[in-house]
Amino acid sequence: MSKEKIQSIDRSRSSKERSLNQLKSNLEALQSTKEGFEAELHQDLLSSLSVTDQKEVDILTDQIRNLTKENKETFTRRMQKEAEKNKLENTLNNNLIRRRDELTQALQEISVEDRKRELDNCRSELKNVEGKIKSLDKSVGQAEKKLQEAQGKLKQLQENLEKYKIQERECQEKLNEDSKDLEKLATKQNTFQSKVSECVKKIRELGSIPSEAFDKYTNTALKELYKQLEKANQQLKQYAHVNKKALDQFMSFSEQKEKLVLRKEELDVGYGKIEELMDHLEHQKTEAILFTFRQVTKYFSEVFKKLVPGGHGQLVMQTGSRGNELVELLPVSFSLQT
Repeated sequence: MSKEKIQSIDRSRSSKERSLNQLKSNLEALQSTKEGFEAELHQDLLSSLSVTDQKEVDILTDQIRNLTKENKETFTRRMQKEAEKNKLENTLNNNLIRRRDELTQALQEISVEDRKRELDNCRSELKNVEGKIKSLDKSVGQAEKKLQEAQGKLKQLQENLEKYKIQERECQEKLNEDSKDLEKLATKQNTFQSKVSECVKKIRELGSIPSEAFDKYTNTALKELYKQLEKANQQLKQYAHVNKKALDQFMSFSEQKEKLVLRKEELDVGYGKIEELMDHLEHQKTEAILFTFRQVTKYFSEVFKKLVPGGHGQLVMQTGSRGNELVELLPVSFSLQT
């Protein structure tokens, strides 16, 4: 039985050894792939991206930065509005409660007829106040609607501004590429001009052929002339590397230079127009913000006069200016005078 076990173990050992070798090879392959993945993990992602992907990444980062900035600004505006709302609610509740207590005390002191008369007056006053509140709610709703429209226009203007910034970036890249090509063409032009000047100098050094040369070879045999011609051709082969189309190339490169200069002027004009459009959009944005603020300030002062008799409230926007340009809008504050 032990011999049979030994034989069966020997028979199964070869298959297990093969499987062990296969598993070792698989382990080595997995380790090599692991090392490759770790090397890729330590590499910089932006370096492996293409130019278009890098541009998209830059655009997305700019959009994320702008959206976070807008989110912070809206959050601050919301907190300011909530604080104003709480202040108004507190003042309204305190004034109304005090007024109600005064009215109840006065009703207890006066007679029934006076109470009825006072009740009728209070009802009429209540109707008037309710009508005024409805009108105020309507005006506040209209102001909020105008504010939302202004915010929508502002967002659209910001989107257009981002588009124009992208176009400006593309124009700047094209302008840089054209300037590089122009520099290359200028260097080539200089080299060709130097070669042309050398060729002209050599031609001048050769000079015109004297008349004695014709008299010299009139009595020479034809075979001798062929030999001398072949010798001259052999000598001319030494100058075969001279570019015979240098003048044509110079003319074509000069034409390309003129075209590139005209293209640069067109790009400069387009860049100036883009800057003018950006200034115009910025001016429209500030005008819309100031118009909305003036409307809100007007209704705020009217509402405050009706809520606090004998009082005066006013919203004030603090701005930092540079010349005629609105640079920064600081937080809104309001002053009270009683």
